[in-house]
Amino acid sequence: MKLVDNMKMYNVESLGLECEKPILGIFGTESFTNISKGEVTGDRRRAVRKIISLLKGIEPRLVYIIPRGKTCLYATHLLRILDIPFSLIIPCQGYFDNLRKFHNLKFEKAVDASQSIIILSHETLDLKNSKRIEDEAENFIVERAELILSIYGSTIPQRYKNLNKKLNDVEGDVIFLNYSQ
Repeated sequence: MKLVDNMKMYNVESLGLECEKPILGIFGTESFTNISKGEVTGDRRRAVRKIISLLKGIEPRLVYIIPRGKTCLYATHLLRILDIPFSLIIPCQGYFDNLRKFHNLKFEKAVDASQSIIILSHETLDLKNSKRIEDEAENFIVERAELILSIYGSTIPQRYKNLNKKLNDVEGDVIFLNYSQ
């Protein structure tokens, strides 16, 4: 487990990682700098700088990401800009059918820029299976990534706290990036 606080140029060596150009798994909260929760525009700029610095220093050869929520959708935008190949992990068929217009546009750009799209299940998402399907998608990434990056701010929903607790128990390298600090 690595916590990233101070802004500096990161690389595989400074982070104490064993693998150069690792396969990276990215997780992020639903919101990305939430003004209503006290996070300000400066937090977004600081967060973007931290994420870009990490991505440039790590130089992943591939990124697995579930394009759920603003943080991960924004991360796909940064991956596209930095020309880092990424694969979208879709928990199940129709998982993203009800996106708002804003999210739908960003999702379509992520789909267009992705190296591949992996749909894990052909089940229909409902209240009974949503937790299991999301857990399976998260496990898919954890099992395949050589390094995990968890991005969150000052407001962390319970589901994401549970994910971070699970990531804390992963044997491999995990970087926890709190962009609000």
